[in-house]
Amino acid sequence: MAAIPQYVQIKADGLQASRGGKILFSRLSFRLQSGQMAVINGANGAGKSTLLRLIAGLYPPLAGTVCLSAETADNSAAALPLPAFSHYLSDKNAMKPQLSVRDNLRFWQRFFAPDYKREAEQQALQRLLARVSMAAYADFPFAALSTGQKRRIGMSRLLTGARPLWLLDEPTSGLDKAGTALFSRICREHLAGGGLIIAATHMPLGLPADISLDLTDYRPQTAAEQFYDPLAAGQTADYSSGPAANSGERR
Repeated sequence: MAAIPQYVQIKADGLQASRGGKILFSRLSFRLQSGQMAVINGANGAGKSTLLRLIAGLYPPLAGTVCLSAETADNSAAALPLPAFSHYLSDKNAMKPQLSVRDNLRFWQRFFAPDYKREAEQQALQRLLARVSMAAYADFPFAALSTGQKRRIGMSRLLTGARPLWLLDEPTSGLDKAGTALFSRICREHLAGGGLIIAATHMPLGLPADISLDLTDYRPQTAAEQFYDPLAAGQTADYSSGPAANSGERR
């Protein structure tokens, strides 16, 4: 499994997004560096999930840019493609319900780390299941698991390939106290290894945030900014192609 680059940063500049023709936020900018975590706050419908999906590259912003980069040997910055260097974990967990836990995680192992030898793949899978205390459920259909157990397996997908940026949407939803504590430890280890985390959550993750993004601070300030009509502006969004195919989320 490849290691996370020594120094990584993500920079967002002037982001604007809409849903259903309504502007959710504008002029949103931030910078996050290796070992740091940002937490996105806001009421239901404020655009927390939209911001995560925008950063993941699932659809483009109306305005602004997002850039993930790594420091090179000569101290310059090299751009990193977001879909290939980030994990996006939504409430869907990205698992096929009819497949076993083992088969689901084997798929993600091969997707994120295709160079595994078969024997090493089996050993890594066992370690992964043990890490989230789910080894006893390896042959259960994913659909047969409880909500919290499904979340643990979804959580384990973050560990199937070393990607520096974790984008987490309500990651502790459905977890009990032990599961939440486990998730906090996993996040802490990721940050200690130079990773970055951007999480949208209403519940504490058990570790301090370096940046807090309250979407209330980025709401449109004038009536003219409240709504965006792409047809009137002569623009249309194309969702049929692009980086979403490599985002790591399956429906």
